[in-house]
Amino acid sequence: MPTPPSTARSHALGGSTGGSTNFGVSLADLLAAGLLQPGGELVLLGQKQQPLARAKVEADGQILWRGARYRTPSDKVFGALFGRPAGSLNGWTHWHADRDGAFVSLASLRNQLLRNQLRPAGDPTDVAEDETTTGTTA
Repeated sequence: MPTPPSTARSHALGGSTGGSTNFGVSLADLLAAGLLQPGGELVLLGQKQQPLARAKVEADGQILWRGARYRTPSDKVFGALFGRPAGSLNGWTHWHADRDGAFVSLASLRNQLLRNQLRPAGDPTDVAEDETTTGTTA
């Protein structure tokens, strides 16, 4: 279920827990808002936008990768793919939805959801993507 606007507003203003920012948005919220589709592909991008892993979004908002399900895109197992000993990784910035060869970060989709929730009722303004990356390597 999407985060209520009052909660989204406080998270958008930098609600922080334990050294990491918590926006109160899950992959299930992105699915409910239509920003992700069940069975849609996610791509974990490394340096120079090179794909390190490909996974699927499950209908319940979990990530299916190599036969295992993960509740969060920032799971330690994904940090290990970057060679980080503690497995620390902001998966919201490194996992991207594959939109016909254009990669859109989960952070961008989360921000779009939060902006839509913060928009005054009746405002027809369409929020455009602001962080799209092409599928080519630089």
